Amino acid sequence: MSGWRRPPPSDPAEPIDTYRRLVANPLLAVATAVLAVLSLRLSLRWDNLYAFLASLGLLVGSFLLIQFHCLDCGATGWLLNRSRHRCPPAVTRWRSGRMDRWRPPAMSTQLAIWMQVVAALGALGLILFVLSR
Repeated sequence: MSGWRRPPPSDPAEPIDTYRRLVANPLLAVATAVLAVLSLRLSLRWDNLYAFLASLGLLVGSFLLIQFHCLDCGATGWLLNRSRHRCPPAVTRWRSGRMDRWRPPAMSTQLAIWMQVVAALGALGLILFVLSR
């Protein structure tokens, strides 16, 4: 095995981000935000300042609960830690310099699309809630 070497990276300065296949998963964040809004509503109804502040903190903190899912290795993690995710297939693609045939959109694009979907569903829910009264 003395002749075996790893191929050198194509360009060490080139980021590995373009070679990873990550998908945004905001389900936990959306569920937490819905729970926080419901608890905000209850805290206002009960005139409880501590419950209101806790619910407000939960609402703000729910955006930290957005996750990513790797299509190569199946790992799931917090979106804030996505830069640390380096699975073997992505590193292999990065070192060889070849791009995958299908790549999901950039993470910022995925998050923008998810926010629009959630806002549209929220508006629809609000309209249905107002019309039901």
